Amino acid sequence: MIVALATPLGPDCRIDLELLARQVEWASGYGVRGAIVRHFRELAAAASSPLIAYNIPGNTHNPMTAETILEIADTENVAGIKDSSGDFATFSRAVLSGARGPFAWIQGEDLLDAAAYLVGAGGVVSGLSNVSVEPYVAMARAAAAGDVEGVREAQRAINALFRLVAATGGGRASPRSRPRWSSSGGEAAACASRG
Repeated sequence: MIVALATPLGPDCRIDLELLARQVEWASGYGVRGAIVRHFRELAAAASSPLIAYNIPGNTHNPMTAETILEIADTENVAGIKDSSGDFATFSRAVLSGARGPFAWIQGEDLLDAAAYLVGAGGVVSGLSNVSVEPYVAMARAAAAGDVEGVREAQRAINALFRLVAATGGGRASPRSRPRWSSSGGEAAACASRG
């Protein structure tokens, strides 16, 4: 399960200010870091399966510090974190901290995959691998074998793939071609279809 903090949307695709106010009130006694940690601890306590925390500040507007990540890592029933922040200093500090094991350190920024493996990440989750999976498989195998040059060579191939996709429009679809997501209330599907 991947978990992210999100802005509440109402049925009219506008921010649900009442729900947002309740969330702010809930978080106010904890500060941002404390609220993020509490959020994941409450989810983990209620979940029937282990959680993977997701650091994606481009969507949540709340980047996790290394200290926040390490607090979450010490939470029972949290199995790992996917980091798509692009903040390698924070990610590597957390990975190298010696946090409890087993805990999955997963990189979500394609241009940082090799560096992540070399500091001890257990894997990557990549959108770009949908274009070509071969360099990612090669990198995972090289990392498992301790082949630093193989990891670097795979990163070079990923970087070239990244440049190719960026030169052809960055893989961005037009709003009309976006998939329609479903949710229990249908709000996300309705908002996505309005593009």
